[in-house]
Amino acid sequence: MGGKISPKLYGVVSSPTSFWIDHKGIIRGRSVGFNVAHVPQMEQKIEKMLGDLKKKK
Repeated sequence: MGGKISPKLYGVVSSPTSFWIDHKGIIRGRSVGFNVAHVPQMEQKIEKMLGDLKKKK
């Protein structure tokens, strides 16, 4: 049942789909598909989110 619900509920149009979720559980972005060339950009997003979290503490 979950496989039928989540694509519609969360807007998943391709696999893999990654969601960028902050420390409060709020979805801050979405990446559709995967390309190894995009790994540096993904790492930058993660570093930024971690940096934002450290600033709030």
